[in-house]
Amino acid sequence: MRLILNFLLTLLRVALCMLALAQIPALAHATPSSQQRALARELYTKGQQLFREGNYREAQHSFEEAYRVAPTPIVLLSVAECQVRTEQYEAAAGTLEIYLREKPDAKDRAEVKTQIDTLRNKPAFLTVSSNIAGADIWVDGKDTGMSTPADLSLAPGVHNVSVSRDGYVRSEQSVRLAPAGRDTIRFTMMPEAQAPVTVAPTTVVPDAPVAEESGRHFGPGFWAATGVGIAAVAAGATLGVLALKQEKDFKDDPTTKSADQGERFALFADISYGVAGAAAVTAIVLYFTSGKSKGAEEAAPPPAQAWRVAPALGRDGAGVAASAAF
Repeated sequence: MRLILNFLLTLLRVALCMLALAQIPALAHATPSSQQRALARELYTKGQQLFREGNYREAQHSFEEAYRVAPTPIVLLSVAECQVRTEQYEAAAGTLEIYLREKPDAKDRAEVKTQIDTLRNKPAFLTVSSNIAGADIWVDGKDTGMSTPADLSLAPGVHNVSVSRDGYVRSEQSVRLAPAGRDTIRFTMMPEAQAPVTVAPTTVVPDAPVAEESGRHFGPGFWAATGVGIAAVAAGATLGVLALKQEKDFKDDPTTKSADQGERFALFADISYGVAGAAAVTAIVLYFTSGKSKGAEEAAPPPAQAWRVAPALGRDGAGVAASAAF
């Protein structure tokens, strides 16, 4: 069941990604109007004034609005600078990566890459304490040589921190640290004499098999497949509408850009419908295979006739095949 659910979630992610990717080119290549460019300049000038006043949060918001109205890669450098001033180092690194992607011929590419590495590797600070002072501190399986309470300087990322002391049960926690971030964790250590004793569970074997509830039912896998199918159909319909709009734009103004965009939308729409078909087949199979349990089958004689349903796949699409045995 877990493999089926993972498969269905993958299908849903594919459908959603197709919808998102199909719209990125249209946004990236849209040419702002003269009114939009004027508004962007106004917002950028306002952001510069706020930055000079030290109001970095509001300045960042103004720069982001300017970029949204008229996407200009150079504005992203101002956004990143505001994020650095407000200690949003991970976000700043991501903004600079977008800048390099939007401006592949940037002359300052080497400097920006160096800045990204610097931001991503800023050491983080972690305060470790415990109810029993003097506990040895271990990070990622290595003894730090320090004892609680203590302040540690660690690389950003996920770390496994544990504390130990003679006569007490070892305790551990996981923590995720952002670049130049600060966090605190506290351990509550228990004396070994008070540690709970784990008792193995007792297995009870019934005298006779008990027939479980029979009949098909709508299990979690069925509903998951149905949800994926609905999401994929919605994505396909949206992409289909966008493809028709691009076709109309092409008729009004036949350009290579309009033709390529229309073909992209149509292709992603077909992929979404394919995902919907696969999800539908999966839902049908899950429904017809959720029949009587093994105990019930052993308790009752085989029926005089039975139906078998299985998915059928071919070059023209997917469906369901049924057969009867008498």
